[in-house]
Amino acid sequence: STTTTSSSSSSQPESSDGSGSNDLSAIPSDSLSALLATRLSLPASSLPPPHEKEALTYLHSVHARASVSLRNNTGPKSDFVTTEMLRECMQLCVSYAVSSLTVPELFPTSDGAVAHLHAAMCKAKMSSKEGFLPSLVEELSSQDGALEDVASELVDLTLKDFEGWDCLLDAQSAKAARSLQALASLAAVKKAAKVLVKHPKFLMPPEGSPGAQEMVSSSSDNPSGFSAQQQQFMRLMNLPSAPPTFPR
Repeated sequence: STTTTSSSSSSQPESSDGSGSNDLSAIPSDSLSALLATRLSLPASSLPPPHEKEALTYLHSVHARASVSLRNNTGPKSDFVTTEMLRECMQLCVSYAVSSLTVPELFPTSDGAVAHLHAAMCKAKMSSKEGFLPSLVEELSSQDGALEDVASELVDLTLKDFEGWDCLLDAQSAKAARSLQALASLAAVKKAAKVLVKHPKFLMPPEGSPGAQEMVSSSSDNPSGFSAQQQQFMRLMNLPSAPPTFPR
């Protein structure tokens, strides 16, 4: 019946979260956008665990599952219709994610989307090695100023975790390591890296600030005020041999 068909279709996005079938190909292609929009329109109070409450987190998880399904749908027995549907699903997830980042009032769970993106990057759930982040950066770059605004806020959130450090070698906590992971993931995407290096607080102090007027010297073999790790790093960098190499 019509009622039964409608109920089955509307439950598909939630079943992909783990409460039912993971077969995304069962969703009609022409219904994908409406299904995602309907799911994103739900308030957080109506989404009990284990469903993702934040819009961006949900879209990233759907994109990841569609990506896995796409990789599995390869070879001589691959289905063209399913392949195209999965690609469309991934693109829709990216488009809705951009909307969540740039127009947070669009969906009930889009508020704080940039912070949710930063948290996902810190937890290594999102990196440049998967398609979501590069696709997100690409679509943000197509909108005037959107990539700059989002990347700048991501850097500001990361710098908050760096407060109190004199050197990255001072970062001993797991939180610090996760923040570095987020920064590295952002820098690994070329268009985002170009925006990152233009941030006023990237590496060097802002031009005209007191910090920018400081003179830096490495003449001392044992600089006062440096931690043991910093002193060891300075001695290593001042060795007359070839520059040291670091593992990626």
